[in-house]
Amino acid sequence: MQIGKTFKPKLFQIFSLLIFLICLFGTYFYVRARKNYTLSSDDSCSLILGEILASENKLMTKSWYYSTEIRVLGTNVFYSLFFRLTDSWHRVRMLSLISMYFLLAISYFGMGRAFRFKKYFFLSAAVFFIPISDVYYQIVLKGAHYFPAIITSIQVVSFAEFYLRLSGKKKWIFLVFNFIFSILIGLSGARQLLVTYIPLAAAAFLIFLADKKDEYKNWLVFALTDLVGSVIGYEINAQIFSKIYSYETWNNISFSGFDSVRFDEIINGFLFSFGYTPENIFSLEVLLGNAVGILWIFLTAYAIWYVLKHKQRVSSRLYRLSVFTLTLFLIFILFYIFTDAFHHYRYNLPLIIFAFPLTALFLEEVGWKRIICSALYLGLVLAAVVSGILYYKSSWNVDQNEELRKIVDFLVSEGYENGYSSYWRSNIVTEFSNGRIDVWDIIDDSNDQAFLRVKDIDQTYRWLQKVSHDTTHPAGKLFLLFTAGEYGNTIWNFPENNGDENIIYQSQDYVVLGYENYNDMIDHLYPGYDFSFGDNRWLENGMDVDGHRELYAGGVSFGPYQTFWPGTHEVIISGDNLMHAQVSCTADSGVKQIELHSEAQNNDVLRYTFTLDEKTEYMETVVRNLSDDPDETIIIDEIHIRRK
Repeated sequence: MQIGKTFKPKLFQIFSLLIFLICLFGTYFYVRARKNYTLSSDDSCSLILGEILASENKLMTKSWYYSTEIRVLGTNVFYSLFFRLTDSWHRVRMLSLISMYFLLAISYFGMGRAFRFKKYFFLSAAVFFIPISDVYYQIVLKGAHYFPAIITSIQVVSFAEFYLRLSGKKKWIFLVFNFIFSILIGLSGARQLLVTYIPLAAAAFLIFLADKKDEYKNWLVFALTDLVGSVIGYEINAQIFSKIYSYETWNNISFSGFDSVRFDEIINGFLFSFGYTPENIFSLEVLLGNAVGILWIFLTAYAIWYVLKHKQRVSSRLYRLSVFTLTLFLIFILFYIFTDAFHHYRYNLPLIIFAFPLTALFLEEVGWKRIICSALYLGLVLAAVVSGILYYKSSWNVDQNEELRKIVDFLVSEGYENGYSSYWRSNIVTEFSNGRIDVWDIIDDSNDQAFLRVKDIDQTYRWLQKVSHDTTHPAGKLFLLFTAGEYGNTIWNFPENNGDENIIYQSQDYVVLGYENYNDMIDHLYPGYDFSFGDNRWLENGMDVDGHRELYAGGVSFGPYQTFWPGTHEVIISGDNLMHAQVSCTADSGVKQIELHSEAQNNDVLRYTFTLDEKTEYMETVVRNLSDDPDETIIIDEIHIRRK
């Protein structure tokens, strides 16, 4: 019996380690095999930024439109590093991913040492590498977007525990180190403030108010020091970096009243993050996933309730972790309920990861029978593993990008190196081409109606793409990549305006147009415009009747405001009684006059030409009725402007 008692814990640890390694390497090889099938533009933009940073040999760049964070220390550090070692985009992604996996594992090992939990360490660590939800797989395990935030949170909370064990000079050196570290983290933006530093300081303050013993006082000193450092970093970000680099700060976020809809979204965000899904609830995968997610939530909530009620029965480190986790969730919920900050349920991911160490430490310390705790936690983790396997099995044959890969192969074979598309395809094309194709993002919407808003193809989407795209045009052969729905819904009306002659690839889902150069594309997209009448817009002292425009004595027809590219253009106005008309073309709200050359003038047709040396925006054609006779009404049937 003694021998059995001696070896049972070791066998449990070995089995737990085996589960951890299976989850770690199983997920890595799954992502490696299937990443191209579910790759998103968000995933690919990080690699493009990494390649830019590597080529410029910088940590930050003015050459990129960031999002709401500049990510001084983030995934870009790994991508940039490995782009210096290889030019294979696939190799860069996978080397970076496995590096971040191991960094997370090492950071979590430090947390295990900090909070001194051993028995369930490997089991709880395994959960980090299980697709507990689709959003967790897409954003964390595959996309790696939140690894920096998760690792930072784990590190900061662990450092706080290590700090309590130090004394003398080591304590001060460690505090200074963390102060500098928090400044560096704050440089990236405000998100880490919300999900780490503010909750940690708030939790430390609440505990100190309840019990002013030295241990809690030291924890408060550490938390406040880190908070000050992160605020300093954020102020540098908001006041200095924001004027140098292109990204959106959180400075414009405002307080708002309680919104029950947003509250529901946030709570649902936690449910979805833990793996709950309301669809196909009777399938085995969904049933198991929902059960596991609800159990994680229940066990986490119960652990926090138990610790707060019986804090004398548990260690002070479990007490601190429980209060921090509760404070973290409450501050996050309150922030998004009472502000107008945009919320997406993926934002909940850096919070839910604390459920795994918290429940592991709780079950190690509670006074229940060990066999019950071991069976409970092992069963929950194994259920999560099975749920993850079912998720991988069901998504194995999902290929969202099969045709995009074919299109990229075709474009590369035909010598296309530049093109235009919407955001949700552009960056993927660049990665699939191993960086050989540069794509200008011109719209961000993912619906088929998006291109109806693209008035000017040079007005790029200033978000997660190169800044140079906003000021330069593609060189050489170029393409326009659309989904079939986008192609059928643009301001250019391709099906009606001879779009077929430029099609180089077409299928049920995609259409690609090809051009020899930028000017050929502009000639095709913007040959001019036809001014249609019918809504009395841009009209003074006149009326639109049956598709015609009547201008009374002294009346003016102006607009619409259009963009024209360099070249010679022809203006044709047809109608009746046009000899009383004065025609002019202006830009910039009439400030800039465009010189017109008369080609023909009679009562039925007025014909002019004008030449532009540069791109001109907000141009309008102004027609005035100069007659003083109330009976002299000008009739305008059509106004055409065409590139000659």
